[in-house]
Amino acid sequence: MIIASTNNSYGAVARLFHWGIALLIIALLASGLLADVLPKSTNIPIHKALGIIVLALTVGRLAWWAVDRARPAETGHDLRAWTAWITMPLLLALSLIQPLSGWLMSSAAGKPITLFGLATVPPLLQPDKGLAHLLKEIHETSAFILLALLALHIAGAIYHHFVLKDGVMARMVSHPCKPSSEDEPSPEIKPVIKVCCGSCGGKATD
Repeated sequence: MIIASTNNSYGAVARLFHWGIALLIIALLASGLLADVLPKSTNIPIHKALGIIVLALTVGRLAWWAVDRARPAETGHDLRAWTAWITMPLLLALSLIQPLSGWLMSSAAGKPITLFGLATVPPLLQPDKGLAHLLKEIHETSAFILLALLALHIAGAIYHHFVLKDGVMARMVSHPCKPSSEDEPSPEIKPVIKVCCGSCGGKATD
């Protein structure tokens, strides 16, 4: 298993962050859109807890990206490449804004957030009904923007995979079995790989 990303493919850690956050965001958007249908006593606490997890994972993903700097380059310089170049930072930003606005909204509404009954997340604000209403508007608006961007991102991945067949989607699914001479992680991540492999007694690749 290749931990770090290379110029040709994303590493195992980057892929875990990507798919973990993606699946949680889809679950959160679904639970938010179906809030009037699902039982509030179970849906809302789970929705809030998953939101905090997404926030933590996104911070972790950004921290990993700070050292795991080798990434596959976008193919081409046309409208599709520019769309991908704009969409990805916006998705990351909304992955922070969406759960953070929900946390702030719950704090301003005086409603605590618990992590599946195991711990209570501390409030960020004092109760303020007016501010809570404003934050609710921000939370709901950003959710629809996130939904649109996610749909665009998925449509782009499907187009690359089934129409262009250029291997773009495969870079986030698996790593090449036979790495090329360009399959080298960034210098910044190599010390991290050595620490991880040394602590588990394994190797960066197998």
